[in-house]
This record gives sequence, structure tokens and C-alpha cells, in this order.
Amino acid sequence: MLDVLSKLGLKFSNDQLQYRGKTINEYNLIEFLSSKLGLSHPAISEYYAKYNSHEKAKTLLEEFVAKYFKEVQELDFSKIPFREGVPYTYSQIKIFRNESNSRTRKVIYPSGVIDDFDSRELDDKLETDLGEQAKDFLRTNCIRGKIGYFPKNENLVVMVRGINYVNFWKKPEWEKLNTAEVPTDNFVGFMEHFFPDEKDRKYMYAWARDMVDSRAGSAVILTGKPGTGKNTFAEKICQRLVGEENYRKAVSGEGRGGGSRFHNGLDICRLRFYDEIQLNANTRNDIKNFMNEVAAIERKGLDIEAPSRMWASFILANNSPEEVELEHDDRKFFAPNLANVKLEEAFSVSWIEQFERDLAAPEYIRSVYLKCCELGYGVDSKYPHKTAAFIKYCFNSFPFAIRKLVEKLEVKPVIHSREFRTRLDPFEVQKYLEDYRVKFGIHLADFHDLGGGRYQITLPGYDPNKELGDSL
Repeated sequence: MLDVLSKLGLKFSNDQLQYRGKTINEYNLIEFLSSKLGLSHPAISEYYAKYNSHEKAKTLLEEFVAKYFKEVQELDFSKIPFREGVPYTYSQIKIFRNESNSRTRKVIYPSGVIDDFDSRELDDKLETDLGEQAKDFLRTNCIRGKIGYFPKNENLVVMVRGINYVNFWKKPEWEKLNTAEVPTDNFVGFMEHFFPDEKDRKYMYAWARDMVDSRAGSAVILTGKPGTGKNTFAEKICQRLVGEENYRKAVSGEGRGGGSRFHNGLDICRLRFYDEIQLNANTRNDIKNFMNEVAAIERKGLDIEAPSRMWASFILANNSPEEVELEHDDRKFFAPNLANVKLEEAFSVSWIEQFERDLAAPEYIRSVYLKCCELGYGVDSKYPHKTAAFIKYCFNSFPFAIRKLVEKLEVKPVIHSREFRTRLDPFEVQKYLEDYRVKFGIHLADFHDLGGGRYQITLPGYDPNKELGDSL
């Protein structure tokens, strides 16, 4: 009898019948057996009619086992729910044991959704639910190997050089369709609003196409006024183009001046979105490294592993342009000029609501992709052009003193070195101004060496002696 009860997940503890720490008695035994075996089981129907709540559980169990389990029977995994709130039985799930991380295991559902479990907790659950047959279950429903990511490969398990990899790429719903193209006028209208410059917009159509087909050739920087459409583009358009399972949003603090150095999930996604990123030299170098074909990923609580194949494209957003710094030779970043009018001011409420409903439909997203292919034709996202926004972000990387000197020229045409304390010597000031002119063709200011470590900077073409001459 104990063998049979253990196969149902029941245990005796302190002379009490226990199931997952809960005492089973004459009042809830029928309910328990019903949930484990299903009300359609003939034993349950018969005993519901025969026994009442005042009869001893022991008698019920003895007769139940004697009549229906004369010999120890195998559990039917197809009738045992795996988890409350999840519509799958044990026979429908797969358990993945990651050779690189013994602390956690992953449960893979038929829908493709994957849940993380602590290894010990999952082992306890299997023992409680399946008893001695947990080992039998694992022999047929457990996959051992490593985490892999193989876009465009629809196999759950991919073998590479004799090693099993569980493929975490999921095919987007729209890619499963073969429907006719639907109108996407509102998508085109959104793009014309959000990317007002035609050259920038054509590049972004090509960027979205390449993000889906292989990998976009640059990291896109979206900065400016809140509400213009940054999150709509990243999380309602691009996320759905790659598929929600293939999208990852950077964790809180990641990319904010070194607040987090861990990058879990970066190697198992097609799109990585950094919201409110502080793009300084450190985070910029990190992202440039991640844009290589392979990169080493540091995961919290784990040692750095061998470099992983990278598939992610990157969108970086910030409402504060001054927090974005670039260098002239940053060829892996594209900074489109964005709208300065909020979405709700450019379009009606009904238009926005309809657009959001459209974006939720896979057949519409399929047509969005086709439109990107059409309107981005002839552009390769590996070759971003430099925009006015890009040049502005390069100026942000200048020393604070240089930026303040140039800003003062907006209200005063002549600035003398004694008016502004800085540790930069005249040569450095002159060099920064000249470098900017050579690299970008923009003349920020004229430099006038007065000797003895003193200098003036003026608006381009302004004569610093003019005011003195006028006053004589």
C-alpha cells in the first residue's frame, strides 16, 4: 500500500498522511484523489457515493488500494498536472539541465515558454508529485546540455559537435503566416513623424529589415523629448518584429554609468533595448564589444564562459540628450534626428488607439516587415551616416570646460580666459576647437592667444578689438 501511495505523492509523517506538507484526512481525501486521478476515474465516482466525511481515511485508502491497485501500477504522467495555473501535465513538459549552471533548471512548456526553477526545489517537487517514478520521468523528459540560440532554426534541441543545445530562439508569430499584405499607412505615417529626415527614415527602414533578417549594422540612439514615439518604435514595433520571446530589456542600472556589469540574456535575444541609458565611454565600449560576432557575457553568480555567438541588435534611448556622448570615429552608432512633437499632438487619440490595435496583429507586423524591405531598399545598415544629432553627441564628449566656454558665446561674443577658470592650457583649448572644425566642418569659435597663458575665444569672425575701438 505504501508503494502505491508514494506513487501518488503521499507520505506518512508523524503518523499522519501528508501531501506536499498538507495533512490528508477523511475530510479532504476524496478531494485529493479527485484532483490526482480525475473525477472520471471509476474509483472516485464510487467512493463519492459510498463514503461520507465521518468515515476514517484509513479504511477508505485500504479498500481503494486493495480494489484498484492489487499490483503496483505505473503513474499516468498525462493525468498529473505539473503546476497550478499552468495547463500542462507532466507528459507535456521537458526539463532542461544546463551543464554550465547546476543551480537552476528550466522547464519547457509545449507553448515554447520556459520557466526557471531552483534545482533543489524542482527535485523536491518531482519527488513529491511522482515519488519513485520521478527517475522514470526524467529518463524520458529530461534534456541535458547547454543553452543555445539558433535564429531561423525551429528545432528545440540542436546538436553541435556532439553537444546538445536547447534552442532559445522562438519563431515570431507573424513569420508563421502566409497571408496577403495589409495596408500599413499608419505605420508609414508614424515613421514620417518620428524620423522627419528622409535620409534618416530610409536608413531606419533598412535597419529594421536587417534586424529581422540577420542583424542590424549599428546601435540606434533615440534621444529627445518624451512622448515622441521612442518606446512605441522600440517596444511596440521592433519588439514584435523580432518576436516578444526574442526581445530583452536591459535590467535596471545596466548601462547607467556602470550600475550593473551583468548581461544575462544578451546572447539569447535578437533585440536588446536600453531605456534611459547613460552612454559614456564605458557603456559605449561594452555595446561595441557586444556588436561583434562573438562576445564574452558576464552573468550574475556565474563565471565568465567562453565567448558566445551574438545575434542582438541594439536600441538605446534617453530623454536627456546631454547624457549621450560619442566620438567622431564611432562607426557602430547611428543617431537619427527625431521628432520634437509628441505623438499625441501629432495624431488624434483615435488614430493612436487604432495604430496600437494594428500593431498587436501578427498579419499587420508581417506587412510592416515587407514595407521596411520596400522602403529601405538599397541601404545597408552597416554604413550609418553622420547626422546633426550625432555631431551634437560628439560635442558632449568634450571636456566640461570647453563646452561651457562655447555655451557662453551664445550670450557673449568674447570670452577671456580670466573670466572662466579651467585647468586646460591654451594649447588644449585651441586643439579641441580645431579638431571639431576638421572632423565635422563646424567652426565653433576663434581662438586668440594673448601670451602668458592668456587667451580669448570669440564667435567665428568676430573681432575682439571691435568693442575697444568703438569705445575710443
